[in-house]
Amino acid sequence: MTTGGLIWNVTTNPGAGLDDVASVTVDASGVYIAGYVFGGDTYWHVEKRSLTTGALIPAFGTGGVVTSNPTTGYDRADAIVVGAAGLYVGGLEVVGGSNRQWRMEKRNATTGALECVATNNITTGQDGINDLVISPAGDVYGAGYQLNILNGAWRVQQQCNCP
Repeated sequence: MTTGGLIWNVTTNPGAGLDDVASVTVDASGVYIAGYVFGGDTYWHVEKRSLTTGALIPAFGTGGVVTSNPTTGYDRADAIVVGAAGLYVGGLEVVGGSNRQWRMEKRNATTGALECVATNNITTGQDGINDLVISPAGDVYGAGYQLNILNGAWRVQQQCNCP
């Protein structure tokens, strides 16, 4: 029997509070990691790292990192997927108080530049994307939840394909 060994690992602490990695995806140019920095103003945090060393790739965002803080509340990135058309990050953002809605960002996979934003406020409660996939045809699908008071439900939808 053969056992595997560790090739590389990286530990990062982007914020002072509880930070969480939620999703990871890869393409030929790197490893993309999505999560959030938790605090009074929780925000999205996305990194692009080398496939062979784990080092940040400086051409992506600022020094290998892009952040997104669409509101002053609890915004969370929970899903990431990369395809031929770009990098897609999904999660939730707060809209007025405690109403959370689906949010998906399309970014340039090389530079991290924001290309498009799609939001969907399904209920007046808590809604969010948990996972994203790209079909062989390039269509983006999101899966997550919608919760209004104590009535929670699964939700799957074809996301808008940003131009």
